[in-house]
Amino acid sequence: MTHLMIGMDALDSLGGVQSVIRILAGAFDDDGDRVELVEIEPANPRFDLLTVPPLPRYTLSPVPTALPYEPTTAVRTAKLVVRGYRDGLRIRKAGVRALTGLATAHPEAVWLLMQWRLVEMAVDAGLGRRVIGQYHDCVTTAAANGDLARIIRTGPHLAATCALTEADAARLREHGVPRVYAVTNPVPRPPAAPDAAVRTDTVVAAGRFVPQKNFVSLVRAWGLLGGARTGWRLRIIGAGPQEREIREAVTRVGVADSVTVEPPRTDLPDVLRSASLYAMSSRHEGLPMVLTEAMALGVPFVSTPCSAGVAELADGARAGLLARTHAPADLAATIARALTDPSLRAELGAHGRQLIGGREPGAVIGHWRTLFVELGMTDDSTTDTKTAPL
Repeated sequence: MTHLMIGMDALDSLGGVQSVIRILAGAFDDDGDRVELVEIEPANPRFDLLTVPPLPRYTLSPVPTALPYEPTTAVRTAKLVVRGYRDGLRIRKAGVRALTGLATAHPEAVWLLMQWRLVEMAVDAGLGRRVIGQYHDCVTTAAANGDLARIIRTGPHLAATCALTEADAARLREHGVPRVYAVTNPVPRPPAAPDAAVRTDTVVAAGRFVPQKNFVSLVRAWGLLGGARTGWRLRIIGAGPQEREIREAVTRVGVADSVTVEPPRTDLPDVLRSASLYAMSSRHEGLPMVLTEAMALGVPFVSTPCSAGVAELADGARAGLLARTHAPADLAATIARALTDPSLRAELGAHGRQLIGGREPGAVIGHWRTLFVELGMTDDSTTDTKTAPL
C-alpha cells in the first residue's frame, strides 16, 4: 500500500486538473492505497464536482494569499513587501508551516502535486525529494508565461517533474530539468460506445470562461459556418470571468438561435454522449480532460492547433481534425468539414475511442507505481501487480 498526498491549488476550482485528481484519487483508493487530498486554499467560486469517495482533505490556508506571484527568491519577496503584500506573505508562510507539519506527520507519503504554486510551497517546506510535480499545460506556453523558469528553478529539488506527453518531457530535458518523465492523464472508458441513435445534431464545447479557452473565437467561427450549421446546435458549457463577453458575442454575431451558454454540469458525460462533435478553440492546452472524455465516448473532435498533447490525440487526423491556424475562419472550415460528413465523424469517433483505451485509470496508476519504484519512493512489495505500466 502506498500513502499518497495528491494536491492542487484549490480542489474545488473548475478545470481539467480537478478531473484528473478525481479520477486518480478514486483509482488509487479503489486499489487499496491510502489517499489524502491537499490544497492551498478554498476555491472561489467553488464547484463541487470532485466526486471521489470521502477522503481526508487538508487546506493549508483558510483564506487566499492573493499574491501576484510566488516569493521564490529574496528579491521577489522584497518586491512583494514594497508593493504592500505583507499580509499575503504572512498567509503563505503559515501555509508552508502547515505543509511542513503534514510532511513531518507522514514521512512515508508520496506527494503528487498537479499545480506549481503548491509545488513551490512544498519545496519551501522541505518536502522536495518526496514530491513529484506534474505540469498540466504545454511547455511552449510555459516558456511564454514564465512557468518554464519556475519549473527549471524547482526541478532540481523534486523527486521528479512530469509532463503529459513525451514531446513536452523532451523539451523540459532540453532546458536542463532533471528527472523528467511523461505520464498521461487517466480517462475512464465506458465498456461500450453509445449507439449512433442517441447522437443529436449538437456540438459541445466546455471549459472555464477565460481567455485561454477562446470561446469568443468559437462563436465567431460558428457564425462563419453559414448554411453548414443549419439544423445544428452549439452548447458552450462552463463558468468564469468571460461569460458576459461570450454571451455578447453570441448576440453580436447573430447566432442566438443556435448557440446556448450554460453553467457547469455534473452530468457532462451524458451531454457528451448525445453530442455528434466536440469543438475546442483554445489558445493553449496540455492534455485536455474533457476532450479525452469525449473521445472515450466515441465523440470526434475539431480543435485549434493548441498543443502537442492535442496533436497527439488527433493522431494524424484519424481521431480528430486540427484547424490550420487559430483564426475563426480556419476553425469554421474545420468544423464545416466535420458537420457535413457523417461518415468522417463516425470514423474519427471510432478511432478516437480505440486510441484512448490505453489511458484507462488502471493502466495510468500502473505507470505511476512503476515511477514510484524507479525513484525509490516505494519498493517493489508496495507495487500492485494487478496494474501494468503503460
